[in-house]
Amino acid sequence: MTLRKALHTGTMMGDLVVITVLLGLLLATYFGSVLAQVGLGVSLAGIGVWTLVKSKSIWASYKKSWKRRPKSQKSIWNEPKDVYYYFNMVFIIPMLIGLGVGLILLAYFRLM
Repeated sequence: MTLRKALHTGTMMGDLVVITVLLGLLLATYFGSVLAQVGLGVSLAGIGVWTLVKSKSIWASYKKSWKRRPKSQKSIWNEPKDVYYYFNMVFIIPMLIGLGVGLILLAYFRLM
């Protein structure tokens, strides 16, 4: 699917909006805005918690969509394995939440 087709059907519009907002907050944080740092922290922590809550359904839908892919798009790199799921749940998502909470705490101590 091309980018133009994906944007037209609306499958990527939400993803692009989230990425744009996060990049904007990241740039504003880089230039010293405490409010942007809190916004980035809340966004990261919120996305991490939402992912933890919805993890089972996200993983089930990925497995289901992978089975329907054409054979030419299936490979060892995108095959759904439970090791990837548990790696995300034990390491990646908690680090995302920790980074968000850390940014909020740093902004708090920066204001003191």
